[in-house]
Amino acid sequence: MIQIKIGDPIKLKPTPLSPKSGFISFPYDSQLVEYIKSLGNRVYLPESKMWEVPLTAVPTICNKLTTRDIEIVGEMVKETKTQVQLPKDFAFTTQPYSHQLEGVLFGLEKGTFLLGDEQGLGKTKQIIDLAIARKHSEGMKHCLIICGINGNKYNWVDEVHTHSKEDAWIIGTRYTKRAPVKMVEGTSKDKLDDLMNLPPHFFIITNIETLRAMPTKKGW
Repeated sequence: MIQIKIGDPIKLKPTPLSPKSGFISFPYDSQLVEYIKSLGNRVYLPESKMWEVPLTAVPTICNKLTTRDIEIVGEMVKETKTQVQLPKDFAFTTQPYSHQLEGVLFGLEKGTFLLGDEQGLGKTKQIIDLAIARKHSEGMKHCLIICGINGNKYNWVDEVHTHSKEDAWIIGTRYTKRAPVKMVEGTSKDKLDDLMNLPPHFFIITNIETLRAMPTKKGW
């Protein structure tokens, strides 16, 4: 049996999205220990023989360990203090978890913030939902997504189609004229043309190297 107690942090620093911690205890299991060690933010408490993890990591752990018996003690969902409401004409395409809803509301309230959830908690979905919510509330015409890794561009397109009814365009995308028609990455000129004349798609996606390669233009 794995027990996860929800309580006030001991070693970890509380954050707005994770004001509490999960304290994990279980009979010794080397594989489980290695999994807990693989988490980005965790600390072992030798006095109580528990692992402390952020509250936001608990859903990921539960999803990973579906074949194990897990008992959660304490309240997972805290009452949010934000007074920000979702736009009346906004609706989620895929239902969010409570921490994802809180992340969207936090982003609407703060405007500028760093989303640092653990891996697997749905940061991409939160950003997609947040961008569309701000489109409804602020009239945003485009959301520019800049990827640090080139291959992530295509993952973003898939996620946009999964979590929204919007469309996405990768800067410089072109299609072959001969059958079978294929999508290819265009030239630097194609990419510049797209930047100068943005497609109608709401989500515009590129990578940092594309931006660095663009010729400078007065006024940019």
